[in-house]
Amino acid sequence: MMKKTLALVLALVMAFAMMIPAFADLTAPGSGTTIVKTTMTDEHGESAEKFTVSIPADTEITWGAKNTELTYSVESHLGYGKSLQIDVAGDNEMTYQASVSDSFALPYALSGDTAFTSAGPVIYPAADKTISVDITADDWNQAVVGQYEDILTFTVDVLGA
Repeated sequence: MMKKTLALVLALVMAFAMMIPAFADLTAPGSGTTIVKTTMTDEHGESAEKFTVSIPADTEITWGAKNTELTYSVESHLGYGKSLQIDVAGDNEMTYQASVSDSFALPYALSGDTAFTSAGPVIYPAADKTISVDITADDWNQAVVGQYEDILTFTVDVLGA
């Protein structure tokens, strides 16, 4: 029982010690100053520099569509002199695996915001960027009907770091 009481008293003493504010001593009428400043960490102790790039999990292309758009969004809160760079790339060819030994290709091109660099460290509110998957009529006309797929890779870098 004595150990519990002693532990409680020590915990209270430490808690009160953390709450003692610092005050300037003004003994005569006048004014004083205090410095107010931010930290480089958030309320969870993590770096305040953050960014979010939200990309669609998948995009379906209607058979015969010459242009299919997909949208991703970008938000960033970085330090002075930094910017966010995003590059989007694929194989420029979707593949349809018809059987173990038979596969077919459907060429495509990407256009739009496939290479984006922010003008500064802060993008807020989030900005939407649009990519278009472009397939020519000739390529559609030569394609075997099936489910073609490819993976687009989003590469995100912080510049000026």
